[in-house]
Amino acid sequence: MRVALSLMLVVLLSGCARGAVHDEGGHSGPRPPSEKPAAEPCVVVSQTTLAALNTSIAKRDARNSLQTALARHDAATGSWFIVGAYTGPAGAGEGALGIWSTDSDATSDDFDGMLWSVDGGAAQHSDSPQGRHHLDERGHAILGCAPLLP
Repeated sequence: MRVALSLMLVVLLSGCARGAVHDEGGHSGPRPPSEKPAAEPCVVVSQTTLAALNTSIAKRDARNSLQTALARHDAATGSWFIVGAYTGPAGAGEGALGIWSTDSDATSDDFDGMLWSVDGGAAQHSDSPQGRHHLDERGHAILGCAPLLP
């Protein structure tokens, strides 16, 4: 029993205990809880933003469009991520989604921002250029809005 207590004491005093962190000065302490910031709420894009998306989509195939689209603002980058479900041939079967990003407020009636394709659905069915953002952790947050689409 004493050996076990002694070993536990050595581990705790050496800073090797699970959950300990060391700073540059060699001090150790409890690991701060890793909290993921709450995602911004899903909001409906403005009619102006929807029109810009549909113009981009129509340039590839005028039979495709979005009836509505939802957006989330990413405070870390200042970008907006937008998701919409296609109607028309692009939405056949399970219904394809497109994901775009913009640096302009997607809810603004004065929207005049650039739209970038984030995923393959947007790249294939719109003429929005790729490369601005990729479907990384920030892009995945917008997928949480997809079930809210009509």
